[in-house]
Amino acid sequence: MQHVLYRFLISALVVLPACNGRGSPPPSGPNTTTYLPMTILGAKVINGPGAEPIDDAVVVIRGTIIETIGTRAGTPVPKGGTIVDGRGQILIAAQTLDEPGPTFLSIETGAPADLVLLSADPLVNIQNLSAIERVMQAGQWLDTP
Repeated sequence: MQHVLYRFLISALVVLPACNGRGSPPPSGPNTTTYLPMTILGAKVINGPGAEPIDDAVVVIRGTIIETIGTRAGTPVPKGGTIVDGRGQILIAAQTLDEPGPTFLSIETGAPADLVLLSADPLVNIQNLSAIERVMQAGQWLDTP
């Protein structure tokens, strides 16, 4: 059942525009440490098949990549930067339509910060994939839907 749910999760692709509307996204690579961190605090993180969701997670984004992910109990929150209150929300990896073939994306250290914040859990009801609160592309929040 869970495998079927993840298949639906991947089929319900989130289309991200080529640009975030604020100019070019910040550069990625070794210089990302010069950016202040953005921390999403308290969301439930849903990863690909076989991975258990992470409740009350800490996800730290710096520049265009995910720098750290873990439970709030075991992951320090960096000082400075922006804190996003993710309590009661679900965080999933976004997938663009220009990627070849179906792939299972996950939220992990070093991965691109292409994320979707949902207000309802798609593991409970697949239709909750339409409960989009915010979309992030390359570490920048896009306008809300």
